[in-house]
Amino acid sequence: MNPELWHAHPALALLSWLPVPLGTLALWLPAWPPFGRRLARPWVGWVFFALTRVVFTVVVFSVFAHRSTDWLGDQSQGEWVLAGKLPYRDFETLFAPGLPFLYAVALSVSHAWGLIACFICADLGAFLVLAKLSGGTAPSSRSVAWNYLAFTPVWYFEIRYAQEEALAALCLALALFAFSRRRQAWAGAALALGQLFTKILFGLCALPLLVARGTRGSARLAYFVPVAAVYLGMTVAGWPWAVGVTHQAGAFGSGPTLWRLPALWWNLDLGRFAMAPFALALMVGWWRLIRAGAGRVELAAWLWGCYALLAPKLLPMYVVMVAPALAVWVARGSPARFRWWGLYALAFATAWYADSGLVQGGFGRWGVALGAMLLLLPPALDAWLLVALWRGADQDAMRAVTAE
Repeated sequence: MNPELWHAHPALALLSWLPVPLGTLALWLPAWPPFGRRLARPWVGWVFFALTRVVFTVVVFSVFAHRSTDWLGDQSQGEWVLAGKLPYRDFETLFAPGLPFLYAVALSVSHAWGLIACFICADLGAFLVLAKLSGGTAPSSRSVAWNYLAFTPVWYFEIRYAQEEALAALCLALALFAFSRRRQAWAGAALALGQLFTKILFGLCALPLLVARGTRGSARLAYFVPVAAVYLGMTVAGWPWAVGVTHQAGAFGSGPTLWRLPALWWNLDLGRFAMAPFALALMVGWWRLIRAGAGRVELAAWLWGCYALLAPKLLPMYVVMVAPALAVWVARGSPARFRWWGLYALAFATAWYADSGLVQGGFGRWGVALGAMLLLLPPALDAWLLVALWRGADQDAMRAVTAE
């Protein structure tokens, strides 16, 4: 979020945040018994989709005529492709190689609405795939589709900032669905699609699914062969595609991680060791979870928890990429997970507001204190996720011993 909005129009900044708490309350509604008895119907899910994707788009794009900086950048990349230029070779991009071409197709359909329509269609696809995976479209804490659909960062960042992470969410949802139907090669192909047409960072979504027990060689081949061919070809051609990777490690303390406040207040920077805490936590946790027999979803959730807590750079909308896997984990668990899910939605959708306004000192020391608490909330919830997964590994191991 632009810090200037807080200074020039604080009321408007606060108004633009209002959909976040309202969306969080809507996410939690299925846990309220009167709602479950009367309104746990598929049409309610579709009404929610229409309000948060269609109506919200009209409000942002037409009523307020808002175009985020990211949206303008995406539009420029599609226009460069339409002009005959190639990503990495002719212009810099932090995306996967296929995404600027997808932007070009969307812009050729509609220069004004093509990009946002592309994101909404991907979002709709992920919702439908997850509904097919488990739980249907009716609002319920046990519905994977509802947990994804109503997760505030999904629709808020998609519309408010025109973010492309919904494309990654679709690819991950397709992979999870294919694995659930024992279509291993199709699962690998869906992950390869995400790696080549969303973000290079999508590899963090693909990795836990590829290393999990039960994943066969056909899935790994379907992923690695096309990905290796494309990236090897760009390397041989001398295209600097690795800029996006180094960019992630070169902005230490960006986003709502454990490092944000120390980096902001005391200039903490781990330098070349910036990824070491994340890598260590990931390896220790995976070693424990895999030994306990944890599945793909648990491995994905652990990786995300470690990354969200300890990564050198984390933009709040990155959570959308892994939202399908987290939605599955929440739907399979206790009501405590569902309550955590709502708080997580609120915390990540609020983090940019706290970082760009309150914690910068423009509203006095009480504003700084409130902003600091809001920025510490996502790491605290990340820690809760990791503790829950760690304890779950203990329970899985105990069940395995009992079964023997």
